[in-house]
Amino acid sequence: MKNSLNTVVAFIAMAIVLASCSKNGEITETNGVGALKVEFENGFKNNSIIMGAPASATTQNEVLSISALKYLVSNVVLTKTDGSSFTYPKSQSYFIVDQANPSSLLLNLINVPAGDYKTIKFGIGVDQDQYNLGASGQGNFWTAAQAAGMTWSWAAGFKFLLFEGTFTSATATTATPFMVHTGKSGSN
Repeated sequence: MKNSLNTVVAFIAMAIVLASCSKNGEITETNGVGALKVEFENGFKNNSIIMGAPASATTQNEVLSISALKYLVSNVVLTKTDGSSFTYPKSQSYFIVDQANPSSLLLNLINVPAGDYKTIKFGIGVDQDQYNLGASGQGNFWTAAQAAGMTWSWAAGFKFLLFEGTFTSATATTATPFMVHTGKSGSN
């Protein structure tokens, strides 16, 4: 189970990075600045993730039932067709995406300069500079992350990815829980 869960986590992380941005993003103004909506669509083997419903079998023929999928999105950079880029203000560039909360799957970036954008780049987690600000320097984001269960209860730090549910397989015919949490605490 450990190897296949690692494969699933790696696949989900790669899918988030490569396929999370919807092609439906639109600048609401043609001159000046506007709002850009970025939609995240989480999936597994070409199927949308539906919380609690069995997903397609993994490469190890394990069937997952996902009960929680959350991750932190940060440090958004948009690149125009001419190669220039716009870095979204770092102080506003931290978001919690929660598969169970449809409104969190749509990020609303405000005050984005109008332009013909071709790519988006972002991080999963909280970068070292933001982490070093501590809870008081992170303001509302730390509070929101705590409320969403995206901080550790045993040490100061963020969960970058929270992925939980159950699996069944040829050798585990009864639903067996799994939990994958990655992130940063202290210097780890």
